[in-house]
Amino acid sequence: MKQLISRILPGTVLSAIMLFSAAAWSGPHGNPHMGPDDSAPFMARMVDELDLSDEQRTTIQGLVTDAREAGKADHQRMREIHAALKDMRTSFDEDKARALTDELGEISARMAYRMSSTGAGVYAQLTPEQQTELDARMEQMQARAEKRMGKRRDWQPGS
Repeated sequence: MKQLISRILPGTVLSAIMLFSAAAWSGPHGNPHMGPDDSAPFMARMVDELDLSDEQRTTIQGLVTDAREAGKADHQRMREIHAALKDMRTSFDEDKARALTDELGEISARMAYRMSSTGAGVYAQLTPEQQTELDARMEQMQARAEKRMGKRRDWQPGS
């Protein structure tokens, strides 16, 4: 089980990086705490730490922006499905709920594939040294995430 987790988590972390990167490069997107010229500190830190060239930055930005644009309709449909499922609390329709959750699964699969594909494209733009640095950073992030998750699992109501 630990081997499976150790294989899956780095890809998941890279996917999260791509997701946050998309948000950082996409400009304003409804966050009331960010103005039109703000950029996500995470993306700026990644660019600085990996010392990306202008060409790498431009190529990666294009990959991430394309993925984000391709996923906009899926994100919107997910919000609609979640709202429809929430509305069913008072009058549950099993067939409709099953159809909506099946569609939600299909959307999730497309999104996971898109994030994985984008992550691989970004990784391919990095030099071997940058890949090593990114891998090390991702391992650190994974360790911090596991530590936080452990704290959450240990939490008990009233403690």
